[in-house]
Amino acid sequence: MYPDYYQHFAPIIEGLSHSDLRDGQVLRSRLRIAAQAEIEVCYAPLEYVNPRAKVVIVGITPGLTQMVNAVVELRRQLDGKRSIDHALASERRT
Repeated sequence: MYPDYYQHFAPIIEGLSHSDLRDGQVLRSRLRIAAQAEIEVCYAPLEYVNPRAKVVIVGITPGLTQMVNAVVELRRQLDGKRSIDHALASERRT
């Protein structure tokens, strides 16, 4: 099974200031999972899978923009006292 990245990174995301949430460099440094040479792997809260989905896109790796958008939306959901499940499944994430 996959590691539970959400449990590890949620406290970090909740502790970020509003300016840090939109700063790609801060997010890259705080949410880094691994790095080798010029390649980095960073956490983005994109692990929700909709079991009712009719379309699946395979092979597209989210970039920095998608990571920032996903983190900002997750934080917005958590600040609104949404459950973890609701926050991860948020349809407003872009």
